[in-house]
Amino acid sequence: MGVYNQMYLLIPNTFINICGSSIFSALRIYNIKIKDMLIFHDELDLSIGDVRFKNGIGHNGHNGLRNIIKNIGSGNIFKRIAIGIGRPLERSEIVEYVLSKFTYIEKNKIYESIKSIIYNLNQLKKNWNSFSINRNLN
Repeated sequence: MGVYNQMYLLIPNTFINICGSSIFSALRIYNIKIKDMLIFHDELDLSIGDVRFKNGIGHNGHNGLRNIIKNIGSGNIFKRIAIGIGRPLERSEIVEYVLSKFTYIEKNKIYESIKSIIYNLNQLKKNWNSFSINRNLN
């Protein structure tokens, strides 16, 4: 008899761009299949607070996803929920932008999105395999 309603939440004590080894270790320790893993990450290509669900193998330039893929092996499809942080006007400002603090309004939009994700998480879990490649929650 398997455990069907159990979830683990891993919040690595590392920077996102080097979190892959701790995620891989958790998968191994708790015997979690890569296809059952769900990664939450920020997304420049979404407006602040927008949410997108995706099954995929690529990193789309995201250094954290790149490091996860490096550690779990390329070619592995895994689920992810992207939370939009918006994009600066100039490409040269991206590093500073992603490391900067959110405004009060931006923070509230992101908190509302996280609440929506939590509210819908059980439904997402039940229907993961039926989700299309990109699906918005908002």
